[in-house]
Amino acid sequence: MRGLGTAGTAGTVWDGEVHREVPDDREVLILSNSQAAIAAVRKARRAGKARTAELKDVVEEVRERQTRLGPDAVRFSWVKAHVGTRGNEVADRMAKEGTALSEAWGRPGLR
Repeated sequence: MRGLGTAGTAGTVWDGEVHREVPDDREVLILSNSQAAIAAVRKARRAGKARTAELKDVVEEVRERQTRLGPDAVRFSWVKAHVGTRGNEVADRMAKEGTALSEAWGRPGLR
């Protein structure tokens, strides 16, 4: 998998939190502290259309992996933010740094 989500011209915290290389033959559990981001992916998947190119890429990668490995190949789950969940604090910091870099390069990030 190329990475579920990529910081395109408008980097977001969501982009930074889900960008990770995962072997194509593995199931994926994506933990996010953003219920809105999880809902956006689920809604775009159900409706068959996405509001941004980045979201469309995520939905397509989810669909491809589920087609190959089954419906449970990609699962999303919410975790509470800022309570010490392993990896969440690091992912949040890295996403914010990526958004700041995007803004510094003249590509405003979405928050």
